[in-house]
Amino acid sequence: MNKFANEIAQSLDVRLTADTRDLIANCCSEFVQLLSSEANEICEKDSKKTITPEHVLRALTQLGLDRYLAEVTSEYEKVRGDEKVRGRGASKRDKKKTVDTAELMRQQEQLFAMARGDPMAAMNAAPQAPAQENLVKMKRIRRVHENKRACIVSAASRKDGCSWRLS
Repeated sequence: MNKFANEIAQSLDVRLTADTRDLIANCCSEFVQLLSSEANEICEKDSKKTITPEHVLRALTQLGLDRYLAEVTSEYEKVRGDEKVRGRGASKRDKKKTVDTAELMRQQEQLFAMARGDPMAAMNAAPQAPAQENLVKMKRIRRVHENKRACIVSAASRKDGCSWRLS
């Protein structure tokens, strides 16, 4: 919500204080709660168990927010159109998946080798050379693994422990 408020403020060439952002976020939260409560009551009156977009549109009318009905309906129709294009229930991420089963198996074997504590075996376990981005990931994983190992050794000799993170 803060990101949305900041984008609008920037488009208006206005700055928002932290208190103002918090107030806007709280107002939005209250509005959503009010709208969903009203939609839930409408849903129950219809003897339904699932709130549909139509219930929300009717709730807007009952709350006296008719002036927003056309815009909300327009946005709802756009979303429905997008769902039809990409297929109901399918996410954009699912449509982008292009990794084949053999590649997934190879990656799984690498992860198993890493879990066994042998990062070099994981690097050598691949039957084919990994793509450049996978190679970079594996190097980062190996570096983290080595840092964990060094941390455990040094933590045993120090009271304050050790911290590590992915670089």
